[in-house]
Amino acid sequence: MVGTEFARLQPLEDGSLHLVLPAKAAQEVVQKGWGELHPAARMGIIPATAVMVYGPRDERELEVVWLIVLAAYASARGLALEELKIL
Repeated sequence: MVGTEFARLQPLEDGSLHLVLPAKAAQEVVQKGWGELHPAARMGIIPATAVMVYGPRDERELEVVWLIVLAAYASARGLALEELKIL
């Protein structure tokens, strides 16, 4: 990602997200089929933990994708996910 960007939502037609995650989270996202390594990460241009997360198709998937976004946000802030104060 560029500068302080930790996530980017793609246009509505696609709805996917590009995120930088901790290594374990990136691996889990790929293993569970929620996304794939970003092509630029495969080429070594951006961090190896950059992933493309597929756009959610329903409310249940939106909840999972939101948790992935929170993991990226926590990592960018240097926090464990449990440290986020979510109201």
